[in-house]
Amino acid sequence: MKLLITYHSDTGNTKKLAEAIYESIDDSKTMLPFDKVDDTSRYDVIFIGFPIHQFGPCQSAKDFINEKVNEKKVTLFATHAMPLNAPRYKSIEESCRSAVKDNDLVGLYTCQGELSEEIAQFLSNSEDKKLKAFGKKRKETIGHPNSEEISAAAEFAKNILNQIR
Repeated sequence: MKLLITYHSDTGNTKKLAEAIYESIDDSKTMLPFDKVDDTSRYDVIFIGFPIHQFGPCQSAKDFINEKVNEKKVTLFATHAMPLNAPRYKSIEESCRSAVKDNDLVGLYTCQGELSEEIAQFLSNSEDKKLKAFGKKRKETIGHPNSEEISAAAEFAKNILNQIR
């Protein structure tokens, strides 16, 4: 089985997951950022990683899927600043699932990532009370993804491949 692990990472959070997934897999594999992938046709399974922006996949992830992934087995992995028990977390999962389009989604892994200082500052200066409050929660995101979340991503990838085989 030939695997592609591809990702976009703004701050390094998603790249940490991509590297852990890559290291955990024994199959024939390639790891590349989205902008270095020319063709996905030779891969059997594609792991696609991205940060969450505005409760869904970042635009580069949507573009990558729309332009370069067609009728493939796809596994998504994403980082976001929101705790998994937050009320709006389910909308993130739904948005990720809908981005897959005509591909076969075989798995979805998400975990908290560290909210960048720049985005936290932007949110904290917002007129919107909810955005302002979220920006002030940056301290709660520092250190994510942690070693447990990174290990869980690697284990998730192995489990997905075992299910596919």
